[in-house]
Amino acid sequence: MTISDPRGFVSGLYADRLKNDPVTIANQFTEDAGFAIVGRPLANSAAVSRPAGMSVTDMAQQIVDTWEWRDIQLGDVLAEGDLIVTRYEVTVRHVPTGREITTEIVDFLTVKNGKVTDMRQYTDTAYLGEVVCSVT
Repeated sequence: MTISDPRGFVSGLYADRLKNDPVTIANQFTEDAGFAIVGRPLANSAAVSRPAGMSVTDMAQQIVDTWEWRDIQLGDVLAEGDLIVTRYEVTVRHVPTGREITTEIVDFLTVKNGKVTDMRQYTDTAYLGEVVCSVT
């Protein structure tokens, strides 16, 4: 299936993410969706993936409890078949430290029947790691 309006799809997806509501976020994904912030978890706590057995809603809750989205500036959106690749700048607040940052992210999204079945997020995990370890 080809996505007829990839920019519209991701605009809706990210608008829902800006609500910082785990149920709203989870509704955009299939229950068995894969999710990862790509990186080396042993080297950096910002690199995470959804463990087997964890619901999408629980994963969304964990993410919202850690990273509150404040703003997004959508950049490139490329699509081919079921794959959408996006590049955007996001301003987030690290909830535990209160520190607010702006960083760039690239997402690889696989979409079927209007829902995300897999999301691989690429960002500066070293920068996020610094934020996670900072003291306010």
